[in-house]
Amino acid sequence: MFLQKVVLRLAIFTAAVFITDWFLVGVGFDTIPDALIVALLLGFFNTFIKPILKILTFPLTLMTLGFFPFIMNTVIILLIAQAIPGFRIFGDAVFIFFWAAAFGIILTVVNALLEVFVKIVD
Repeated sequence: MFLQKVVLRLAIFTAAVFITDWFLVGVGFDTIPDALIVALLLGFFNTFIKPILKILTFPLTLMTLGFFPFIMNTVIILLIAQAIPGFRIFGDAVFIFFWAAAFGIILTVVNALLEVFVKIVD
């Protein structure tokens, strides 16, 4: 049962990555396997590493009035874009940060909507 939920969440997250890529012109994938790898890496970060980072960066979150997780999410997306050659964020330094931030925001919204639509019961 647990494995089915994990696979379903990963499938939803992968669909959210494809939908987000379709929305944004400043972000793109060279091939479908590149998008799948990005979805796997983002899913791994969100499941295992992000909760630890949230605990460690809680003081920064308080000092920035809740804005730091947004920056942390953008930096994680930028790191994954550097690690995966087929995941491209277009533009100069300012626009790359903007597109990565927009990708993170839209990905979060699309993923939440898809999870509500599919109704994953815990």
